[in-house]
Amino acid sequence: MKKATPRKPVTKKSIIAAVIEATGIKPEYVEFSKFEGEYYWCGKAAATFTETNTYLKKLNDVPLERWVTDFEAKIKDTLQYSGFSHINDYIESIDWNDI
Repeated sequence: MKKATPRKPVTKKSIIAAVIEATGIKPEYVEFSKFEGEYYWCGKAAATFTETNTYLKKLNDVPLERWVTDFEAKIKDTLQYSGFSHINDYIESIDWNDI
């Protein structure tokens, strides 16, 4: 019988690195924080999302792939009616000094 390979611990650093690799988003546009016991996407990318809460209390509650899928879904929702095909272009089109 083959032993199951233990899952690597999920960290904030590994989540951010994985979403950057999967989506091509610039590192300076994505942040991740915990507030009142739950994790939230933060930064300029999250400012464009309709929902930033992940509803997860522990990083290891789901595998790393789920974090990436969640972030990709938020990008897809954001870009759906924006006229942009990449999140970086959308973020860079915003006048952040006028907000």
